[in-house]
Amino acid sequence: MQTVAIKNVKKETWLKFKSESVRHGLKMGEFFEKLVTEHKVKEQSHKDAWNQIFMRKPLLRGKDVGEFRKVLAEFREGFDVRNA
Repeated sequence: MQTVAIKNVKKETWLKFKSESVRHGLKMGEFFEKLVTEHKVKEQSHKDAWNQIFMRKPLLRGKDVGEFRKVLAEFREGFDVRNA
């Protein structure tokens, strides 16, 4: 393994990092790898969640859409809401 330097880290942040690595019983390099790996997994799970939301099939289809628009128009008329 090689030694690397991380620039622009506040002393307080560095001390927190060191103490957390000790608290988890890991060397600082091991703890850093763990943090990066966990971050990537979490990032991917967020992407997967949003993909499920955006790629799902529509809840309303065909005839249902027309009926929904009709009911919505009637509702808006009752409250004098402008159509967008």
